[in-house]
Amino acid sequence: MEYQQNTTSDTYQSEQQQSSIEQNTTPPKWLNVVFKTWAILNFVLIGITLIAIAVSLKSNLKIITQLTEISIYYSLILYGAVFILLLVYLIPFWGSFKLRKWVLPILIVLFVFSVINAIALLFRPLQFSILAIITNLIIVAIALLGFVFRNYFTGTYRKLSLQIIFFIFIIPVLSIGTLTLLFPDLEKINDSDLIQNNFLSISKEQNSYYTLAGISDQVYEPDLADESYKQLLDGKTWDQTEVDSILNKNENILDKMRQATLLPYYQYPSYERGLSITAEVYSIKYLRAARIASLSALSKAQKGDFHGAIDDALIPIRIGQLIEDEPVITLLDYLVGDSMKRTGLNITQIILSKYQIPSEILLARINELQKYTQNENGLKNALRLEYQLGKNSLDFVNKINSNFYIQPNRFFSDMADDTRQKMAIADTPCYQLETTLEQYQNKIPKIVYWKLPFTRNALFEILKSVIFIDLSSAQNKRCESDSIVEQTRLQMALAAYKSDKGQFPSTQSQLVPNYLSREILNPDTNTAFTFNKDTGAIDQKKK
Repeated sequence: MEYQQNTTSDTYQSEQQQSSIEQNTTPPKWLNVVFKTWAILNFVLIGITLIAIAVSLKSNLKIITQLTEISIYYSLILYGAVFILLLVYLIPFWGSFKLRKWVLPILIVLFVFSVINAIALLFRPLQFSILAIITNLIIVAIALLGFVFRNYFTGTYRKLSLQIIFFIFIIPVLSIGTLTLLFPDLEKINDSDLIQNNFLSISKEQNSYYTLAGISDQVYEPDLADESYKQLLDGKTWDQTEVDSILNKNENILDKMRQATLLPYYQYPSYERGLSITAEVYSIKYLRAARIASLSALSKAQKGDFHGAIDDALIPIRIGQLIEDEPVITLLDYLVGDSMKRTGLNITQIILSKYQIPSEILLARINELQKYTQNENGLKNALRLEYQLGKNSLDFVNKINSNFYIQPNRFFSDMADDTRQKMAIADTPCYQLETTLEQYQNKIPKIVYWKLPFTRNALFEILKSVIFIDLSSAQNKRCESDSIVEQTRLQMALAAYKSDKGQFPSTQSQLVPNYLSREILNPDTNTAFTFNKDTGAIDQKKK
C-alpha cells in the first residue's frame, strides 16, 4: 500500500515537471506573432517580386526572341538567376515562421550584414534612406529576439542542406550590397574642361572643307603596290611621260587643293549639329591627293620650275596644318593632317637634296615653315573630342545601377583623368617625352585577375583596358613632325647659303641672321642641330 502511494506520488511529480518544461518551451504569443508577421510580410513581398519577374519575362519575350542566340541565352540566365535567388531567400523566413533553431545561424549572419549596412547608411548622408535603415534595423531586432529567446525555438541548430544553400547563394549578394554602401560610387563628375563647344560659325567661302570634300573620289592614282609608282614618288626613278599622264588626269584636283590652301579654316560642318562617332572621314582620303601634289612638285623641279615645285610641295603641308588647327577635331583627323604634312616635308627634302634652288625662293619659305611646329593644341583638341565621343558611345553605362563592382561615375572620372593626363603629356617638351610616357605607362594599373573579386569597380577596370587606348604613337608623331619641320627649315637655310656662297657653312651661327632668325634646336635634344659642313647632311641623333 505504501509502495503504491510512493509510485503515485512519483508519477504526479514527473507529470508536473513535464508540464513545467512544456510551459517553459512554449513561446509567448507575442513572439509567435512577431516572427510569423515578419515571415508572412516577406513571403508576400517575395511572391509579388516573383510575379513581377514572370510578367516582365512574358512582356519582354517578343523582344528577347528577336535578339541573337547569345543575347537570349544571357537574358534567360539573368531572369533565372534572380528567380532562384528569391526562392533561396525564402529559407530564413520559412524557418522564422516555424521557429526552428536551424534558422538562428542564418539570422546571425543577417544581423552582421544589417548592422554594417545601418552604420554605413547613417554615416553616408548621400546614401541616407529612412526605408533602408528601418529595414536593416528590423532585421537586427529580429535576430536579437531570436538569439535572446532561442530556447523557445524547436529542433536542431543544424540543417546543413538549407543553410549551405542559403550561404552559397545569398552571402555573395549581401556582400555586394554591403560593400556598395561602404565603398560607394563617386558623385557625378565635372568634366566641363573636356567638353568641346568651340565650334566656329564660318561661311562656306572661308571653309576649305567644302573645297576639298569629294576630291579624293576624283583622284586618279596608280596602285601603291606598283613598285614603279613608288619609285616615282621617292624621286629614285623618273618617267616624265608617265608623270605627265598622271598629273593631267588630276589637274582639277591640284587646282582645288591650291584653292584650299588660300582659305583660313577647315571644319566639318556636321559637328555643328552635334557630335557623332559616325562623322564623315573624308580627311583620310586626302592622302591620295597629297601624293599627287608631291608628284607635281617633283615634276616641276625636274623641269626647272623651282618656285612652282616648292609651292606644290607646301600644298599638303598647308592643308595638313589646316586640318590640325580644326577646333573640333578627331584623333583620326589629327593623324591624317600630320601624315599630309610629312608627305609635303619629305618631298621638300628630296627636292632640296637633288636640286640647287635659288636662295630667294627658299628664304621666304623658311619663316613660313616655322608656324607648322608645336601642334600640341591640335592634339589636345583631338583628345577632348575622343573623350566626348567615347563618353557619348558609353551613355548606356549611366543607366546601370551602381554597386561595388560597377560604378559608372568612378569609371567616367577615371576616363576624364586619363584624358587630362594625355593632354598634359601633349604639353611636354619633346626632349622629355620619352621619360614622361614611361612614367604615364608605369602608373597604369595592371589587371590581376585573382584580385578582381576584391576590387572596387572591377568590371570597369577590365573595360578600361580595352577603352583606354595607349596614345604614345600619337604623342611621338607630334615630336617627329616638329623635328622634320625643323630639319627642313635648316636644310632650306643650308641650301640658300650654299646657293649664295658656293659652300655650306661650318656651323649654324653662320646662318644667323641672314638665313635664320636664330639657331634651330633639335626638339628631341633641346640642343642646336649639327650637320656635315661638306655635304650639308643633318645629324639625326636623338639623345
